[in-house]
Amino acid sequence: MWELMYNHRMRELTFRKAGEARNLTCEKLLTKKACEVRIEHSLNKNEEKFRVRRRNTVHQFLRRHGINCSEDEVPNIALLGSGGGERAMVGLLGSLVQLQKISSLLDCVLYLSGVSGSTWCMASLYQEPDWSTKLEAVKDKIIQRLSGPGVSWGDALAKLKKYYYRKDFFSLTDFWAAMVITAFVKETPGSRSLHMKPVLPSLERLYLYTTHLKRQIELTEVKIDVNKRKLQDMDLEMQIKRKTLRKLELEIQKLERELQADK
Repeated sequence: MWELMYNHRMRELTFRKAGEARNLTCEKLLTKKACEVRIEHSLNKNEEKFRVRRRNTVHQFLRRHGINCSEDEVPNIALLGSGGGERAMVGLLGSLVQLQKISSLLDCVLYLSGVSGSTWCMASLYQEPDWSTKLEAVKDKIIQRLSGPGVSWGDALAKLKKYYYRKDFFSLTDFWAAMVITAFVKETPGSRSLHMKPVLPSLERLYLYTTHLKRQIELTEVKIDVNKRKLQDMDLEMQIKRKTLRKLELEIQKLERELQADK
C-alpha cells in the first residue's frame, strides 16, 4: 500500500511504500498533462470565474428575499455534508430536497461539499446534468436504486480487476470502493460520467476534487522537528565529547612531561 506525503516547504509529493519511493515536485505535477493534481494557495482560474457567476445568482436570491447588499458583500455560503456511510448519503439527499422546497434555498449556496458517505449522494446527483431543477425526480430515482437488488459480486470484482491492472497505485482504497461502497450505493464506481454537459445553460457548476493532506503535513512537520532536535542533541553531544577528548589529550601530555622529568 502506498503512503502519500506532502512536504509543503519543498513543494514535493512523495509516494512511498516498503523499499520504494517516488517523488513528484509541484512543477512536474502542474506541467504533466496526464496528472490533474494542482497544489496552490490561490484559487484555480476556472473556480474564480465560477464564483463570479454563482455569486451573481446568490445576490439575486438575496434581493428577492429582501436582503439588500452589494455584489462585493455577498456572503460565501457553503453546504457541507458529513460522513457516515449510507446514513450520510440519505441524510444529505433529504436535506437538499427540503432546502429546495423552502423557497429554493439552494439558490443561495455557493459551494456544495462533502466527505465519505455524503459524497456518494453528490456523485449520484451529478450523474443528472440538471438535477437541481428536478430534485424530486432525482431523489425518487436514487431511492429506487437503493431499494433495488444491487450490483452482482461478479460486476464488482470486474471493476476491482480494472482498478488493479489500469492504475499505477493500487491500494486498499480501490478495494473499498469497488467491493464495499458498491454494496451500499448499489452501483459500480464510474459507471456513468460525472462530467455530462448541462442541459440548461443557466445551470452553473464546477466540479472540484480535493485531497486532504493536513494530517500528513502535520506528521511530516512533527518528524522534521523531532529530527532537528535529534541533530541538535547529537551536535551538543559531539561538542561535549570533543571537549572531553581534548582534556584527556592535555592530561596525557602532562603525564608524559612528568615522566620525562622523572627520568
